[in-house]
Amino acid sequence: RGLFTPSKGKVSLIVDRDGDDCADEEIVVASGWKEIIQNVDATGITMDSAGNLYFGLGTADFSNAYQIDEQGRSHYDLQSDRGTVQRLSADFSKRDTIATGVRFPIAFAFNQYSDLFCTDQEGATWLSNGNPFDELLHIVPGKHYGFPPRHPKHNPHVIDEPSVFDYGPQHQSTCGMVFNETVHGGPIFGPSWWNHQAIVCGESRGKIWRTQMCKTRHGYVAQSQLIACLQMLTVDACVAVNGELVVACHSGPPDWGTGPTGIGKLYRIRMKDANVPRPVQIWPASQREIAIALDQPVSPEAIQGSLEHILIQASDSTRAGDQYETLTPPYAVVQRQAITPRRRIQVHGMSLSSDRRLLLIQTDPLTHNTHYAMSLPW
Repeated sequence: RGLFTPSKGKVSLIVDRDGDDCADEEIVVASGWKEIIQNVDATGITMDSAGNLYFGLGTADFSNAYQIDEQGRSHYDLQSDRGTVQRLSADFSKRDTIATGVRFPIAFAFNQYSDLFCTDQEGATWLSNGNPFDELLHIVPGKHYGFPPRHPKHNPHVIDEPSVFDYGPQHQSTCGMVFNETVHGGPIFGPSWWNHQAIVCGESRGKIWRTQMCKTRHGYVAQSQLIACLQMLTVDACVAVNGELVVACHSGPPDWGTGPTGIGKLYRIRMKDANVPRPVQIWPASQREIAIALDQPVSPEAIQGSLEHILIQASDSTRAGDQYETLTPPYAVVQRQAITPRRRIQVHGMSLSSDRRLLLIQTDPLTHNTHYAMSLPW
C-alpha cells in the first residue's frame, strides 16, 4: 500500500508496509529538475493503466515567463523541464516531457476514454495573453499549452493549443479535479446523467463546477455549470463509495489562505432529492426568448406566481451564481469585475412546453454579445 505525492524538488512514494494507515517509509521516485523560488514545483499526479505516472512541473518564472534579461534577450527554453507535463515509467527508470506550455497544473486525471486532463492556473496577471483564464486542458503529447504563448521573437516555434474550457471571470484558481465515476460499484455523485463529468474546484473563490465534455474527431468541446459556492478555499474533491462528494477546504482569505500551518476542513455534499427538476441546458431560442431544458417535468403549480421574481442580468463579468460568492481575491481586475455595471433584462412572460420539460422565458431583446445570468425563484 502506498501513495504517490509531488512536492518541492521530488515525487515520493509514501509506503504503508503493515497496513495500519500510518506511513512507514518515503521512497523518492523522481527528482533532479532545476529548483525554482516557489515553495512547490512538482504539482498534480495520476497513473495510467500501465502504471506510468504523470505530473506537472511549474513554470520557471511566473512573473517573467519568457525569462527576458536586462538586455532584452529571452532565456525561455522549450527543452527545459520547467512548465511541462512529465511522464515517469512504471519502473521509475525513465522520465520524459510529453507536453510544454503549462503554468502550474494542479490536478491530473484520466477520463473514461483514457485521455489525460489537467487544470492549469491563470497567468494574465503577469503576462498578457498568458493563460487569460484558469483552464481545463486535454493533454496531448507534443502539444504546447500557451504559457508562455507563441511570440515572434521570444517563442516562435510553438503553436498554442486551446483549452477545453475556461473558468471565468479571472482569478478562479482551478485546483482539484476528479471525474464523476463510480467507486467500487457504488453510485456516482448527483443524478445519473452527471456520470463521467468533471468536478472542478476553484480555490480562490470557493467554487465547484460540473463540466460536461463531448469527444469529437477534432478534440473535446465542453460546457460547465457552477454547482456550489463555499465559504472556504475549495482545494480538492473526490467521490465517496456512497456517492457523496468529499470536498477538502483550506482556511484563511484568498489567494492562498493561511499556508501550510492553517487548519482545513472536509465537507460531504450529498444529493437530498433526486426528483427535483434540474436545468440541463439554456439558450436563446430567439432574440426575445430564453429556453431552459430540464431533466424532468416541472409542475405548473411550482412556477406559478414566479414571473415577477425572475432576475436576468448581463455583463462581461456576470456569471450564474454570483450572488452566492463570498470570497474575493485581492486583485485590481477582481475589483473591476465587481463594479462593472450589470444590465437588467426585463422579463415579460413565461410558458411551459407540452411535456413540461422546456421552460420558455419571454424577455426584452437580447442584443448584447456578453454573459447572461438568470435566477429562478423556485
